[in-house]
Amino acid sequence: MRQVIVFKTNQGDWIADCPSLPGCKCRAATKADAIEAIREAVYDYVRELKHHRAPVPEDQFEAAIVYV
Repeated sequence: MRQVIVFKTNQGDWIADCPSLPGCKCRAATKADAIEAIREAVYDYVRELKHHRAPVPEDQFEAAIVYV
């Protein structure tokens, strides 16, 4: 399991980002589509790392929501 940040952009679409896997991000028209896309992206990312016998980064991301 991976922590994922999902947020709505100013343009109205959605971004899903998995910070523990550099570059693993998705953009979609709906939140549900972004979540589904990032699930697939995380799975594919980790599968490719394992296929190439590369280390899989641990999920060490910590988040806080702060209103400023």
